[in-house]
Amino acid sequence: MLFVKEQSVNVPLPSGAGLKLLLTNLGPDICFFEITNDPNYLTRIPTTTEGGGMPVMEKQALEISLSMDDSRLSVISQGMNTLCATRARVL
Repeated sequence: MLFVKEQSVNVPLPSGAGLKLLLTNLGPDICFFEITNDPNYLTRIPTTTEGGGMPVMEKQALEISLSMDDSRLSVISQGMNTLCATRARVL
């Protein structure tokens, strides 16, 4: 579980063998994320002139596919949020 605010955080992906990642935004604001291998990479909130992370809408879940090389999750929020990241095996 990550506590996310206006400052980007970069953490290792949850352990597990699954190639799916379930991101659940428990907070009242949008979170933006990117999957990376770079421990120094910081996600930005997209603007009208610059790109940024993919959104996880408030109080919603999003399932994404991972590659074998993916190792880190970079997240930022428009406010104070809690984001759960769970790795799952696809059957």
